[in-house]
Amino acid sequence: MPFAGIEAYLSKLELRKTEVKMMMADVVMLPNMKKRDREATINRWMKLLKIHSSDNTKIASPARLKMMGIGVRHVSK
Repeated sequence: MPFAGIEAYLSKLELRKTEVKMMMADVVMLPNMKKRDREATINRWMKLLKIHSSDNTKIASPARLKMMGIGVRHVSK
């Protein structure tokens, strides 16, 4: 696997782990928490999601994709 692919996977790993925590908490933890604690927990997770979100993601150029072993074919519209 190309090194760039591994880096891309690792950069998204924290986001995925946080998403899993939120899904588990919906069922198990949050209904039993006090409102203040529940809101604090959700706000903390939302902050983590914003930090690791893909809002700052750059579009990969064909050259970078080629370096990762991904072929690009240009198609006329």
